[in-house]
Amino acid sequence: MPVTVGFNRRFDSSHQQLRRQLEQGLIGRVELVQMVCRASSMPPLDYLRSSGGQMRDQAIHFFDLLRFLTGDEVRTVAAMGAALALPDIAEFGDVDTSILMMQMRGGALAQLDNTRRTGHGYDERITLLGAEGALESGSQSPAGPTLWRGNQRIEPGLWPDWFSRVQGSYYQHLDAFIRSLNGETVADLPGLLDGLQAQAIAEAAVQSLQHGQFVAVDDCRRAGAMQPLSGAVPAFMPGGGDALPGLHNTDINTP
Repeated sequence: MPVTVGFNRRFDSSHQQLRRQLEQGLIGRVELVQMVCRASSMPPLDYLRSSGGQMRDQAIHFFDLLRFLTGDEVRTVAAMGAALALPDIAEFGDVDTSILMMQMRGGALAQLDNTRRTGHGYDERITLLGAEGALESGSQSPAGPTLWRGNQRIEPGLWPDWFSRVQGSYYQHLDAFIRSLNGETVADLPGLLDGLQAQAIAEAAVQSLQHGQFVAVDDCRRAGAMQPLSGAVPAFMPGGGDALPGLHNTDINTP
């Protein structure tokens, strides 16, 4: 039976194009990845209390995108965060504003900045710097492209919220999953192993927030036990080795 994980952003048209251009070698070897995820407004406090925290709830989608785009795994993570938009969430160990630095196994560096609230719309961007050029997946304003007129640049507004920005990717993800149920092999469909790998990065980020130091992702995979935020739903991660011994995405993405 096919299984998939809800990393729908893999199916966003702009991120898909980034992946194709990287595979074509348009910018050479990737050296630096910069990711932005800035939500327009704070979720309800009751939701945040049981969400698992910003790393496991918001940033985890971009941990998966980082793996998806680069074809590489994260080696180490360092995170810094604060509860600035809603200080009350600090009571259960959460943050709403954070910056993460990561190093990939292949040597490339990556950074991600997150905020739960901007006040001016939803902002999602990914920039990849390679040895021979750069690629960017922008926020894709619903109002259209940027206009230059004379010495003025007129910028369109951002999407009002995260769902408006990524809504189409949910349909594409569901379509891909249905095709897999019908026997088709869908290469980009995120499987259980992808979920576990992204979860391990999120746990390393949580530990870095708590201890103020770089954390090796492999150590989190081997440690097994995941420490939930106070009052949050515990996260799941089996212990030992690379997630589940012998588990590959092809085992669960193909009927």
